[in-house]
Amino acid sequence: MQVLNHVAGDEKFSHRGLERLWTFQVKVAGRAKRKDDFDQPTFDATFDSVWSSEAWLSETNEAISLPTLRALHSLRTTRPVVGGQTTDFTRGTLYAMRGPDTMRCYPADGKFHTALFESESTSAAGLLVANEGRVVAIDNRSGHYQPGYRQLLTAVQYLSKVGVFDADAFVSVHVGDTDALYFSTDGFLRAANSGMNFSVVARLVHQRAKQFDYQLPVAKRFADLIHSTLNDFPTTRSGSNRWDRMLANYYAGKDGLETIVKDFRDALRLAIPTDPKLLVGIKLGGHVSEALSIFSKIRKGGAYCELPDFISKLMTLANPTEAQGQKSLIEANLRYREIARRLAALAPARSPF
Repeated sequence: MQVLNHVAGDEKFSHRGLERLWTFQVKVAGRAKRKDDFDQPTFDATFDSVWSSEAWLSETNEAISLPTLRALHSLRTTRPVVGGQTTDFTRGTLYAMRGPDTMRCYPADGKFHTALFESESTSAAGLLVANEGRVVAIDNRSGHYQPGYRQLLTAVQYLSKVGVFDADAFVSVHVGDTDALYFSTDGFLRAANSGMNFSVVARLVHQRAKQFDYQLPVAKRFADLIHSTLNDFPTTRSGSNRWDRMLANYYAGKDGLETIVKDFRDALRLAIPTDPKLLVGIKLGGHVSEALSIFSKIRKGGAYCELPDFISKLMTLANPTEAQGQKSLIEANLRYREIARRLAALAPARSPF
């Protein structure tokens, strides 16, 4: 085999004092299906945590010891997925895992996840992007395996353990052909370990939305990774709000997030007087004032990720003391508590997720 043990960027690499992980490509004879296919390099990368002792430099016939743990630099890809849509990332590397400690990768073009472990069952699969030996993005997009957040968690936990994530790396959770949820690596670990509890996910999404001013929620230097069909934050070409839509699509179904939001809006309408004269002089910060404000925010779009905080605030404002005992506040409080219960019970829409 031929081993390239140097890539551009080796000289300047520095990441929190960690030693540079070698990035190299291995061209293996016999993998091609046709004779002339061998002229196209086949990249074979494994993240097994052992050291290679069988590599050598062909120029000097000198044996070298390189870590099998390595990250290939990801090249631009136009690989389509099911339905003719484009992958989340404009460049990337297919990965698959066997168990929690073995990961293999190939460039996305012309390869399939099933080739990585010869059609064996896998514990994770998707697309990752590596840049100068650091993983900068990872998702669970695989039309074959249909992995969910639990499988993606296996991959992120392993890559975190071996320390190959870039400081600005992000995790993209596949929602559909046109939507994804974006997290920091630590944020995703928190969300996934909660079972993708809606309140946890919503607050993490809200934090990321504010961090990136409700625009594309990835570091500017990685913005070109997100395909143009997916980077129209906050308002999509159809006029919907992408922050709302990606949550609604992830927590979909008959009793999903959109149904709960509709019922929540109905509850807010009941709290808001229909007579404009009654709105005059309403105490700012009071229950009716807050209900009116929240109703307006939801109508404008982009507020789904704030629902847990909205509900919590309204329940406080609509929690009458025994001395007050106002029937309308008691009824509103009960409605909000029911909405909170339903939000807490939300689960991702599809069983693999």
